[in-house]
Amino acid sequence: MTSTETSPQAAGADPVPALIAEAFEAGRRYWPHDRYVGLDKRLREEVERLVPIVQRRADRTPSRSRQWYACTNAIDAAQDALGFQMGTGPLAASLHVAELARRIIALREAAGIHRDDTSLMAPRPEIEPANPPEALSLGVIMRLNARTWIEQDEKGAPLPVLMLTYPPTNWGWTGPAAHTAHRNDAGPLPVEGVMRRVAASLNTVPPGAGVPDVGRRISLHGPEALLWFSGCPYALKISNPRWLRAADTAGRALLLVGLEELSLVASAAEVEEYRDSARAADRLHCALAHVGRPPQDAR
Repeated sequence: MTSTETSPQAAGADPVPALIAEAFEAGRRYWPHDRYVGLDKRLREEVERLVPIVQRRADRTPSRSRQWYACTNAIDAAQDALGFQMGTGPLAASLHVAELARRIIALREAAGIHRDDTSLMAPRPEIEPANPPEALSLGVIMRLNARTWIEQDEKGAPLPVLMLTYPPTNWGWTGPAAHTAHRNDAGPLPVEGVMRRVAASLNTVPPGAGVPDVGRRISLHGPEALLWFSGCPYALKISNPRWLRAADTAGRALLLVGLEELSLVASAAEVEEYRDSARAADRLHCALAHVGRPPQDAR
């Protein structure tokens, strides 16, 4: 029997799961651009191979049935992803190859390729956790350090980035009142514990799991932007005019949450080193947030 619709490769072990795992791994670290280019080429070839297979299955399926919609939707999304060119920056490139990998997963499912063949694929992240995270206190939010910059997305358009970190616990905040605030809000937890709460309150995930869309999290108010956390009536203020203009234009921003402490006076080189090492160790959580009205539980 020769059926290319159900067999991803003619013979031997299926290499596609490893290809997809490599695409998701790109979100964990910055690679040389040539490696992204090669990965993009291989992912595109697999998408182009699968599209006619899924199309033939759709042609044999009753029109407007559930399976027909699954096939046509997978094809449309894949062709849309193929229409984008990979950005030149490592962040844009990693987002791009991860999206192509997700399109391959959808095409394989529509083609009837069993999930057992995709055991190496990264799971789709849960955007809404089963148990709501503990609401952040105002003291924790006040001690967060926000760093902003602008990169390019897969279309080459500006993509504003907001990275949250926690300063060293002994950084320039002394006296009884400061000690009490830190004890009550950060508690005896190490910095990692505090920042995992911050990551959970924004529904961010480690980059290897893909980049989830967490909906409206940022609202613009004149010369300021506010970042809102789940179940919390307080927001973090951002006042970088160039970043605000980019967020207003793009309608979204990439959120990064570092689990390690970082000095408030870290240099650009130190910040870049922090970001690279944290991504490689799965200690820099991420998510895409939209710009819009504040959540209902915001004051």
